[in-house]
Amino acid sequence: MHEKGKGENCRKEWLEENFVKIEASKFSLEDEFLKHESVSINTVNFYNKLIKIIKNGMLDFYVPKMDPSLDKNGNICYKKGERPAVGKPSIWWEKESKKVAPEYNSKIGNENQYIAFIGMLVKNGIITWEQAAEESKDVGHYCDSEDAKHCLEETGSRPIDKFFDLGNTCKIVKSEVRKFGYALAGGHFEINSSEYPLVDMENIRYRETDIVKGVGWITLNEN
Repeated sequence: MHEKGKGENCRKEWLEENFVKIEASKFSLEDEFLKHESVSINTVNFYNKLIKIIKNGMLDFYVPKMDPSLDKNGNICYKKGERPAVGKPSIWWEKESKKVAPEYNSKIGNENQYIAFIGMLVKNGIITWEQAAEESKDVGHYCDSEDAKHCLEETGSRPIDKFFDLGNTCKIVKSEVRKFGYALAGGHFEINSSEYPLVDMENIRYRETDIVKGVGWITLNEN
């Protein structure tokens, strides 16, 4: 019994070290940040998606602080200073994400969760609406970012509050509204942030095709 408790504590520490809780259930249509007005198509689309999510309601979930990498055995891990785990197909992430923390129902996060995550960053004043939906060069690694490397940066780069690696790689997410079931969120180091800001979404057409500049975006929950 003592050893079991010890193991549970270790996993809780691992969770807190590598993930952040997104309290999506606390979004409200009365939130002050939602009074923002914009004529930009990208921002309006992001705003409307977030409003729909809030109206439908969403449970809390956990998101990673940084991009995943692979350990010496090829397992998904979260460690600063490593090469991001690019080059794997969506179907690989679908399978392997479930092994990361099965006790927390680890899996590829979905498009709505990703929008809610970025929305929470805006709500908390970590980034602006424009940085989320118009030009993300100051909050991620893009070709137009300051001190752009024009190559992959190591995991744990460019801190924004508790998070890293917003940009640098695209994030593979699940999507129930897209024909092929997956999307690439955001942009990567080779492209311009105004063309592919953080909330940008593009279809992934082939589940078996390696995503050379993208990593899986894994979410957890406590239920």
